[in-house]
Amino acid sequence: MKRIYITVDTECHDINWQDRYIWGKNRKGEYWGLDKILALGKELNIPINFFVDIPEANRYGEEFTKTIVEKIHAAGQNAYVHLHPNYITGEDEQTYFWKYGMQEKREILAETKQLAERFLSDKEKFVFRIGRYGADPEMYEVIREVFGSGVIDLSYCYECEKMCHVNQNDINTKNNVTDYKDSVAFPNTRYIGFRFGKREKVFNIDAADTQLGEFKALIDQNALDNITLTMHSWNFIKVFFFCKKRVWANKSAYKKFRAMVAYAQQKGYVFSDIADCRKDIIPSNTDQVIDLCSSSWGIIKAIGYNFMRFQNIALLNKKYFIVYTFFYLMLFIALVAIVLEFL
Repeated sequence: MKRIYITVDTECHDINWQDRYIWGKNRKGEYWGLDKILALGKELNIPINFFVDIPEANRYGEEFTKTIVEKIHAAGQNAYVHLHPNYITGEDEQTYFWKYGMQEKREILAETKQLAERFLSDKEKFVFRIGRYGADPEMYEVIREVFGSGVIDLSYCYECEKMCHVNQNDINTKNNVTDYKDSVAFPNTRYIGFRFGKREKVFNIDAADTQLGEFKALIDQNALDNITLTMHSWNFIKVFFFCKKRVWANKSAYKKFRAMVAYAQQKGYVFSDIADCRKDIIPSNTDQVIDLCSSSWGIIKAIGYNFMRFQNIALLNKKYFIVYTFFYLMLFIALVAIVLEFL
């Protein structure tokens, strides 16, 4: 049986802008954040794995984190441990876990364990993901010291050296589940989504960034028993970098996610909960990085997919917004010139 584990990093990077990250309440009074994802999970009858940044309780108050966890539990879903270390240390310029020393890592994870015991059930506190995928080999050693063996960890990303400092040759896997330093390392499933000459780019399978055509191709070509589909609590919330005070419903992202679920189920995949399927998340002999650019046609399609991927980012990024505005302006001028030529 092939399983997909939807993971939702549930985090609020600024308590003053909760609707951008957690709730997504628009001017119609509709909630397009966490509540929308929970409602969709109930409607589609699928488990969704929520990784809650519980150390945010240190900065935003325990009631804030408690409300999020209780809402997830009330919907029949599980909440797991997510950690951005700066909410423990207070050092916001150091958001990568690998930037800290060994003793600092021990202290950070020890306090995280205390928070996990306060907010989560026994089975939930043994599933873990570090913020920004900022893992390194030392992290797994400290996990063993603090949490014990057998923790299911979803921090590793193949070919993501700027963020994840776990070397592929050391962990001896790309996308396959593997045992590593007494933890069960469950990689964030990655695929080759761009190639130009010898240069290629690897992406997470992500509900926001992965295009529907890419996802269908991934499902058709996948040989792995267990794959992740990553999300964030703001996936269905539309925001613009130049208008921070308002949020909108991201209906296109919502429809795309529903289409992803429907296609995967049509192909025989089962959506699963990490803790409830613990015995199924085991190492196998199959490892794979799906290459969507293995043919000329695949490379051409990848150009279109990446155009759309970065166009979505342009809503949040001033530099990309200027580039895409200039592109469409030039396209408009060219079309006008062509029309005038034929008049």
